[in-house]
Amino acid sequence: MFLFIAILLICFFLTFAADIIKLLKISKLFAPKQHNAVLEDNLRKAREELEKVMNSGADSGEYTFFIKSMRAKEKVKDLEQKIRSERTVGQLKGASVEIMLNYGLKTLLYLTLVIISIRNRYNPVLVFGEQFNFQPLQGLLTFPTGVPNAVSVPVWVLSCNVTFRLISGLIKQK
Repeated sequence: MFLFIAILLICFFLTFAADIIKLLKISKLFAPKQHNAVLEDNLRKAREELEKVMNSGADSGEYTFFIKSMRAKEKVKDLEQKIRSERTVGQLKGASVEIMLNYGLKTLLYLTLVIISIRNRYNPVLVFGEQFNFQPLQGLLTFPTGVPNAVSVPVWVLSCNVTFRLISGLIKQK
């Protein structure tokens, strides 16, 4: 019974590992927060400065107004670009961590499945009574255990993987 449940859970987590990692929202841990607060404050100040320059345009000469407004606009533009680039870097870091965790978890689960399959290859996962007759497929279902009316570990791993992938495909299709 332990093999039955262990293989079932491992195959479930293998199929839905990427969705589970996305559900945990690990990428949010890598989003820059403190730098953005400072940059947002600087951007607010730069916009206020630009607004001041635009409102006091009549007080100074045309050339002076043009230079001051260009400098203020350039400062606002630079700060907006820095904020966008910090957000992009944070998103890329989060996505790369999610990908590494996804493949790391899948590798660990696959290795666990392989070890369980190799160590328990002669133990049946399920043994059915004599009332069930799997005669055309009995040799395939029981390989390598040799126990009649049984389901072996490799067959159970294969059937769980196929079933969960079909379920996942149907869920993602809708």
